[in-house]
Amino acid sequence: GKITGVLSIYNKYGNDGFSEADKRLLSIIAVQSSQVIENARLAQKEENMKNLRGKLQDELYRIHLILKDVTPGSVVIINEIFTSTTLQDQISLSKKILEKIVALDIVGVWVTFIDELASYNEKTVSMVSSVVPENPAQRTFKITRSPANGLAYALSVAEKYKLTYNSLKNRLNHASTPVT
Repeated sequence: GKITGVLSIYNKYGNDGFSEADKRLLSIIAVQSSQVIENARLAQKEENMKNLRGKLQDELYRIHLILKDVTPGSVVIINEIFTSTTLQDQISLSKKILEKIVALDIVGVWVTFIDELASYNEKTVSMVSSVVPENPAQRTFKITRSPANGLAYALSVAEKYKLTYNSLKNRLNHASTPVT
């Protein structure tokens, strides 16, 4: 089976140690605890999925209302929309919205890590936020006109999941340190 936790028992009163009955009781407690932990994880996962569906519905509804009410002088600003979906769904949904923005002939500002949107059509202008060359995780907040390069997204994902070189190095060093 899969390890869901560790049950540690120390210092039984008396000098007799743990009996077979003690071990059976601890085994039952461990199995029951494991089932409770797994059920809680499944319930949390189900709740998260409901929230994600709700978030997507909310985003679609909001963008629908915004695009319904725009005027020729409107500027629509979109910041990291559809993050609760897969990358392919983000791209697909975003391109549909871009089609609508282009058809309405309005100005749209789209803040995103999705490089495919930076070259959507001939009217698209790609602007990239600069980073400190010695430390790509540190932003300069200087924005320049240039093609998207994918580095910001990759670094952002690596930082989120603690997969940067330094994070991995620290985790490996910590894991190999003997416990005394």
